[in-house]
Amino acid sequence: MEYRQVNADELQRQGHDQGIPRPPRSAMMEQFTTINRHLAPLIGDIRRDNPKVAQYLETLNKKIDLLASHAQVTGLVGEDDNSMVRITTAANLSEGGMAFHCKVSVAVQGYLHLRVTSKISGVILETYARVIAVDKDATSGLKFPYRIRVEFPYLDDTEKKLLSKHLHTLQREELRRRNQEN
Repeated sequence: MEYRQVNADELQRQGHDQGIPRPPRSAMMEQFTTINRHLAPLIGDIRRDNPKVAQYLETLNKKIDLLASHAQVTGLVGEDDNSMVRITTAANLSEGGMAFHCKVSVAVQGYLHLRVTSKISGVILETYARVIAVDKDATSGLKFPYRIRVEFPYLDDTEKKLLSKHLHTLQREELRRRNQEN
């Protein structure tokens, strides 16, 4: 996960021509998003005619997305914005927002530019998030003493569907893991 604090001026500037604020993204990730948007209807047609081929193609696409996100996170691909704070931590993610631990406190009602990468599915969520609460958490240890809770007010329908699909994948994986343990 990566984040940085942003001010209202940036939000207004980034949302000026789209109607809602969109954080700057690396050129590579922008191209991947565009390509995936163009592939979606084709995969839908293939899924109708041959579900196994569609499943295979979707798996290959996830594999490519995972490699690209790993390359970006590890710095193998140039980054447009190097002011992001990178942390590797578990996050409590939902369709409406997320909670995570970090080293420093941030302003409540302020905004963060977030880039969250799932190592399980390769999904990359990049958006602005509004900070709704900050708590000093004594149980998290000295490394990450602050629990930050944010909401996602600027996700478009495609991003919401992607996030929902990702959460369902995580739930299935968790159920599968629990069934294997029992």
